[in-house]
Amino acid sequence: MTAWVREATVTYRGDATRGLRIASSSDTAGFLARSGALSAQAACESFAVVYLDGRNRTLGWEVVGRGGVSSCPVEVGSVFRGALVAGAVGIVIAHNHPSGDPTPSAEDIALTERIVRAGDLLSVRVLDHVIVASEGHFSFLDAGLLRPRSGGAS
Repeated sequence: MTAWVREATVTYRGDATRGLRIASSSDTAGFLARSGALSAQAACESFAVVYLDGRNRTLGWEVVGRGGVSSCPVEVGSVFRGALVAGAVGIVIAHNHPSGDPTPSAEDIALTERIVRAGDLLSVRVLDHVIVASEGHFSFLDAGLLRPRSGGAS
């Protein structure tokens, strides 16, 4: 019997964003801007995942989706693939709104719920979903749309 296994690796660039503690949605928004993961001024939506250790320190980040001016397709499996390889205990998901308004859409809320359910199955905590825009940021945790998970805040 022959089996085919695809190897997965995570490469770290050694940048200054590794090991930073994420303790709030403001920390997340700042991290996303400093790391270059997301831009509030971008012309198109992108969806990023920040990988965290058990003390909410950054292990890395990845952009897992790019879209158009008003939407960004994201596969739930893509959200967790890098997290599992990196050994992340928790993640913060994030995307930008090119419109400037950080208010979540019904689709944003539904996607967040699917990702949280998948995280529960995989034992990877989804600590927050942060939307960044030119008018500020929106946190699902801060707004009460995401229940706090044991082990820390976003």
